[in-house]
Amino acid sequence: MANSCSAMRPGSDRLSYSFGLIDNLLQPALVEGKLHVHLVPVFVSIVGGVYAFGGVGLVIGPAILAVALALLDIWRLRVAEQKV
Repeated sequence: MANSCSAMRPGSDRLSYSFGLIDNLLQPALVEGKLHVHLVPVFVSIVGGVYAFGGVGLVIGPAILAVALALLDIWRLRVAEQKV
């Protein structure tokens, strides 16, 4: 008996390989010097976003991470100002 996933989507492995290859080639050019977060939290936010929100989570997950980090920076600045 054939694998049901491969029988249903015969070209999905080539498609995912193509997206992975494109991502690996374009990411250094697009993110060069702009990403101030390690890739592990970004990966976790993408996976968590997809798990929680589906396909839209590819955008919502990293957006939530960015907002959370910005709020954390604001909080740190306010705490540092109060100590002075």
